[in-house]
Amino acid sequence: MVDAGELADIVIGWAGTSPIQVRDVGSVRKGAAPRFNIVTADRVDAVLLNVYSQPDGNTVAIADALQAELRNLRQELPRDVHLAFFYDQSQFVREGVRSVWEAIFIGLALSIAVLYGFLRTISTTIVAALAIPVTILSTLVGMRVFHMSFNLMTLGGIAAAIGLVIDDAIVVVEAIYAKVCAGHSRTEAARLAIREVGLPLVGSTLTPVVVFIPLTYLTGVPGVFFRALALTMVVALLTSLLVAVTLTPTLGAALIRRRGGAVRDELEQGGPVLRRIIAAYE
Repeated sequence: MVDAGELADIVIGWAGTSPIQVRDVGSVRKGAAPRFNIVTADRVDAVLLNVYSQPDGNTVAIADALQAELRNLRQELPRDVHLAFFYDQSQFVREGVRSVWEAIFIGLALSIAVLYGFLRTISTTIVAALAIPVTILSTLVGMRVFHMSFNLMTLGGIAAAIGLVIDDAIVVVEAIYAKVCAGHSRTEAARLAIREVGLPLVGSTLTPVVVFIPLTYLTGVPGVFFRALALTMVVALLTSLLVAVTLTPTLGAALIRRRGGAVRDELEQGGPVLRRIIAAYE
């Protein structure tokens, strides 16, 4: 600690050849340091220690580690010293993650219900619905490869991707079912369906992919948020395309069966409205 006398002797300038010291322009004396922040807890003075997470840190894991460390410290400190969390941001993260998981499961259930409402057969609904969990699990593997953790942005990307993921599966399943109803064998129907809708699937999937890819190059605070969302969406979309052209046709060839009734070509399956639309352009 510097003595007040030593501070008074410090030279702060020159007047010709004569030094100007602090004592020449003012006085130096000891005093109390100003208090800009006052922390109290339970109406007594307290000490607040802020712990901040780095951008790539896991807030929940850090909070759990701090809780464990506090339990160890309580055993060593005197009984009249009380340690507690004043503000725990991990609680908001946990609540947010829980809400997003609920949205994912609700979206999955509603997607399956809508599938069955339109397809009207259990086999085609199962084939299309299986694409969702397979794609999500594959997306989680991709997140692991890119060193991404579960947070609001990545889970939000998964929830938003469910609607896009199921589109590819529905297109393939409907094409296979139409071929089966037209009299083709299930294996031949799967082959013809992929030949028919494979290229449009690639185009429709790559279109949103090229929209999200630029977001992965954002920097600063926006980059921290949107990079995770964009990468999750890109991985989910590419995975859904891969599942749609590999797993879905395989399951379709094994499970999809024609319902009772006569064999009808694809134009007859569309009904009179579709036939009138096609006839209008002929």
